[in-house]
Amino acid sequence: MTRYRNLALLLIGFTLAIVVAEAILRLADAPISVTDRKGPGEMIVFLIALPMLVWFSVAVGGVNPLIWFGGYLRDWPRMLRGFLTMFLVATATMIVIYLVLGLTGKVQWSEEAWQNLTPKIWWRTVVSLLVVVVLATTEEAIFRAFILRYLRWKATLAVTVSALLVSSVIFSLSHLIALLGSVNQPDYLPLLFGLFLFGFLMGTVYLVTGSLSCSIGLHAGLLGFKVFLRRTELLIQHESWLTGGSDLRTGPAMWGLLLLAALIVFLCRNWLWPRLWIENVVSTRQDSPEGLGFRLASRI
Repeated sequence: MTRYRNLALLLIGFTLAIVVAEAILRLADAPISVTDRKGPGEMIVFLIALPMLVWFSVAVGGVNPLIWFGGYLRDWPRMLRGFLTMFLVATATMIVIYLVLGLTGKVQWSEEAWQNLTPKIWWRTVVSLLVVVVLATTEEAIFRAFILRYLRWKATLAVTVSALLVSSVIFSLSHLIALLGSVNQPDYLPLLFGLFLFGFLMGTVYLVTGSLSCSIGLHAGLLGFKVFLRRTELLIQHESWLTGGSDLRTGPAMWGLLLLAALIVFLCRNWLWPRLWIENVVSTRQDSPEGLGFRLASRI
């Protein structure tokens, strides 16, 4: 329970820092807020979170993040393979999902949007997709490589499941900051649940493949497809109780697909692990006899 207590204290400190930052912005009559879903407000949140996580990782976890990431850089071909594999799987899956939605009349093609596509829109879409990769990398580093890995102090079933569930809950609740303006919307709670299942899938991929690059690739692929559709407006989605609103994560259909995807990944663990694993995904200090558990031993 010590690790959960330490993490709880860190989260309380982070929350207080966010409250103070928002109060300063309000007193300064700044045109931005930490509740912004993108832009300077979102950057402020990350600029507060990352230094705190680095300090915690070194002072409490006994791991220098630079040394930890160095383990991935040493295994860069496998890292790139894991990212591309999961990115392509995510993209192909989303294409199939939207084809099914189109055949069932849940979405329709916008000929007008297609005609209105300009080089400027395409350029902004490409930039947005690059931002998605950065965002996916940041979130996976925080919620999977840091929180999930820290809570998984040994590879037993009970410890692993507990770490997976708690990290998924924290991932979902962390979006409360960005969703404060939507608290009165009917899809507020469904979206939080969808985010929990999304985090559950990302955590499962990280544990099963032993590679953070795999969860980053899947995250970037799923989120990137959503951003692509939002930027281009090529598809018009009709709201329903089954598929939710503009965000599929608010609908029971996507909840079931996220759980199914997690199950499929788990069942394929004996095939995925030998081909993609880079680390053991167990929280160990860098000065421990077994090191940080990378496939390629540290040369530092």
